[in-house]
Amino acid sequence: ATEPQHTVNFAHDGAELREFSLINTYRELLLLPGVLREAVIKAGLSESAPYAGATDTSEILVRRLRITVNRDNWLIAIALRDEQPQRAERLLRALIDVFLDRLRQQRQGRSSESLEFLVKQEADARTRLAEAHARELDFRRATGVISSDPKDNHVYLRLSDLSRQRADLERHRVESQALADQVREAARMADVEHRRQMLLGLPSFAANLVVADHLKVLKMLTDEEARLGEKYLDRHPRMIEVKAQRAQRLASLDESIEQVRQGVLAGQTQVERQIADQDALVAEAENAARIYRDNLAKLGSLEAESRSREEVLKHLAGRLAEQEVTRNLQDNQISEIDPPAA
Repeated sequence: ATEPQHTVNFAHDGAELREFSLINTYRELLLLPGVLREAVIKAGLSESAPYAGATDTSEILVRRLRITVNRDNWLIAIALRDEQPQRAERLLRALIDVFLDRLRQQRQGRSSESLEFLVKQEADARTRLAEAHARELDFRRATGVISSDPKDNHVYLRLSDLSRQRADLERHRVESQALADQVREAARMADVEHRRQMLLGLPSFAANLVVADHLKVLKMLTDEEARLGEKYLDRHPRMIEVKAQRAQRLASLDESIEQVRQGVLAGQTQVERQIADQDALVAEAENAARIYRDNLAKLGSLEAESRSREEVLKHLAGRLAEQEVTRNLQDNQISEIDPPAA
């Protein structure tokens, strides 16, 4: 009984010597004593001559087998000599079945070990990824880091807003300082009228409603005094009355000017205090921004770790899927072309 076309399918890697060695390995597996003994038992010939009573049935069977390997077409041919053709066919059938079963068991065992190893690695990688994500989330909660953009976050926006307010205060200080200097310069003037006119020429004084009302009334009294002066002498009761009213109004104007002057100086002092307070807020915000930037760097490291863990998990999942496919394909790496025939 012969089995002339028993093919071996394999992954061609360009190493012909290695491929031929693989086929020789299959030949050696066919001739293993355990395989031969199991084939005799499977064929039901343990109690039949010449195997009945033999110390080792494999020694008898191996002498009756002829196995040849063709390296041109990678075929394994098996021939079995026996006194009865049908028994030879049955035994050869059993031998091939035992061989294929042993080969399948070996591959499944190796595949199972590889799969088990990869499954454990993937589970570990998934756990480490979850831990990395948890560390990243805990860090965000602990530090209040919401956005990873160094400029698009609440700390930077607050610092920018405070800096703009500080710039506005600085412009206000320049203006108030200039006005206060002019007020102090006027205060040093000995001539009261000149001092008054200089102060009234400043926008803050001229725009004051009380001052403006006093000036309006003073103009009316001055005009009235001039009109009466054309008709009466200085000691005329009406002239005395208008002059008294004008003097009283002028005194009220000076009081209002003094109030405005004090307000200007107080305003400058207030601006200086506001700037000092704003500088403290800006310094606090700058310190918070530095801490936030440091936290961003730490968060970047945590995010990089998470991405690395994700890549590892993705790689392992791909390998696991490939191993699953390989295990399914390995069962078909060797196939029987022609069944045994007597």
